[in-house]
Amino acid sequence: MEHPRRHRVAAQRLVAEARAHFLASEQGAAVDVRAAILDSWRRCQDWNVSADRVEVRYVGSANLDTPLVEIARPQLDQLADLLSGEPVSVILTDLDGVVLGRSTDDTALERKLDQVNLAPGFAYAERDVGTNGIGTALQRNSTVAVIGNEHYADGLANLACFGAPIRNPVSHKTIGLLDLTTWHRTATPLLAALAAKTATCIEKTLLAAAGQRELALLRQYHATCRRTGLPVLATNNDVMMMNEAARLTLGPEDQSLLLAQAADTIESGRPRTLLVELTDNVAQLECTPAWSESGLAGCVVAVRFDAPVVDLGTAPRRGPSAVPGLAGSSLTWKRCCRDALRGYQDGGPLLLVGEPGAGKLAIANAVHRYHAPERFVDVFDAGAAATADSWLHNVRVALSAGRGTVVLRRIDLLPTEILPNLLAELRPVAQHTGGGSAPRLVATTRTTDLGPGFDELLDLFAVTVAVSPLRHRPDDLRDIVPVLLTRLRPRDPVRCSPQAMNYLLRGRWPGNVTELQAALSSAVQKCRSGVIEPQDLPPGCRAVSRCMLTPLESLERDAIVNSLTATNGDKLAAAKELHMSRATIYRKIRRYAIDLVR
Repeated sequence: MEHPRRHRVAAQRLVAEARAHFLASEQGAAVDVRAAILDSWRRCQDWNVSADRVEVRYVGSANLDTPLVEIARPQLDQLADLLSGEPVSVILTDLDGVVLGRSTDDTALERKLDQVNLAPGFAYAERDVGTNGIGTALQRNSTVAVIGNEHYADGLANLACFGAPIRNPVSHKTIGLLDLTTWHRTATPLLAALAAKTATCIEKTLLAAAGQRELALLRQYHATCRRTGLPVLATNNDVMMMNEAARLTLGPEDQSLLLAQAADTIESGRPRTLLVELTDNVAQLECTPAWSESGLAGCVVAVRFDAPVVDLGTAPRRGPSAVPGLAGSSLTWKRCCRDALRGYQDGGPLLLVGEPGAGKLAIANAVHRYHAPERFVDVFDAGAAATADSWLHNVRVALSAGRGTVVLRRIDLLPTEILPNLLAELRPVAQHTGGGSAPRLVATTRTTDLGPGFDELLDLFAVTVAVSPLRHRPDDLRDIVPVLLTRLRPRDPVRCSPQAMNYLLRGRWPGNVTELQAALSSAVQKCRSGVIEPQDLPPGCRAVSRCMLTPLESLERDAIVNSLTATNGDKLAAAKELHMSRATIYRKIRRYAIDLVR
């Protein structure tokens, strides 16, 4: 009979050989390892994670004042006592893989964990560190064991990690993770079972505490409603309640603003009174934390208007954007456009910051047309600066000509070696804020966190305006969609049915307006009448994903949606068509949050 240790050594040798073969292949060849590990290696390769060293991102001091930490602490202490004398570390992380706490009484193991920064405040997400028991378990949202050479980074090869996600028992969302880490030579499958069992115990305790918190929140909500007679909203991470007065007087955008203020109050744990600008009025908010025996239960917000309350059910629709030619009437969008217009009119360089496709270039063009419609606008995409030698020359010519507005698009893509020469061209323009023939300078970027070398460039811009992503202003879709449809089919008008619009309003739109336009283009091509119905929309619009999907996951989701549509929602028939078991298709429908029109 083969000795177990000898068998483990042989198995690790095979995994090491498979890993070496995988890393040596340009496309990451399929190798003989567990599917979960191979999938993780491929993700790491796509993300350019370092395989020859452990690179860990320090996020900052861990936030230990959370219900998860408070409730998990007794369970973790009990588990640490159980493992006392064993070379095992008990680790708790948050949803992003940031280590919140670590406990072990094995000195050698503790030194190793310090060497690889598996310590409080460091992020062990898969995108940062590669395949590991924390990041991979969070990525897969299931219990995962990563042993020895299955780790993507060399520096973790002598460890074994067993991670089990911890889910909120009310919302069922993952809120953290329990990890047991040991030496790979002492690894046993029992540690995976122990991690999963402890995570389940923590979830049960969370459920009991959630009941106490929600009861305390409900009591304070009712007391505030009776005491004030004002519009009242109450919320925590899992529930949201509002009275009839709030429902009638607060539109969706105002409700979102109040929820954000409530979240700030929950984070601080202190009562606050503040004035905020709502859609049709200025309101005074009384934000009061609610407490239970198990800790902070949530926040209750009472809304006091300083002028007669407007019933949004009969109020006219808000006006268009502050800048003509830009679709959108939400308060967030109007404020963004107004700030951009003021910044441009002041004459100094203007920086627009936001996600790709959010509308930064559209704002730049619109404020130029509003202020100087008779002059030119020149747009230079930094994505071409790395390959075209003439890029900087063309920018120099446009700046010296002073014909109107020079827009530097996507400056986050600028190669660092071009920055000194570019700065020399931009500084005279940035220092000149007068009128005349001086050009106006506008730039767009995905982020202002651009790393070394970019600080001087960013300092040139006198005004910075953040452009909100589409998911933060869903009400604007009602204005944007008709405009895009007119562009797509100007001679043959088409519109969205209310049902199709509801699906669009529910979308996350990570690609913002660019993604929305692509979805509508597909729907217009499929639409056989003048009205777009839900079945005309791309499959991705008919499923609400809880997270960003990989290209392979998107293909799988679309195949499931198309099969369900073809079979009129018959899950068994769709599973048969896709060669899936019934259990698999049900699990994937939940995974992708697929909800088809009946």
